[in-house]
Amino acid sequence: MDGTAKATKPKARDAKTKIAQTRMSVLELAKELGNVAEACRQRGMDRTSFYEWKRRFWV
Repeated sequence: MDGTAKATKPKARDAKTKIAQTRMSVLELAKELGNVAEACRQRGMDRTSFYEWKRRFWV
């Protein structure tokens, strides 16, 4: 091998997967920052939605 990295083709994702990953990224950002309000501001969403997603995704 010559040590160069090969580019991989991104996998196709359906709409439901994209939405779920977007929602999970907000939850992960809030955990990383330790601040729900700031994570919501950065992602342009309201905290009510955040807590609804949290309830659904993080049982």
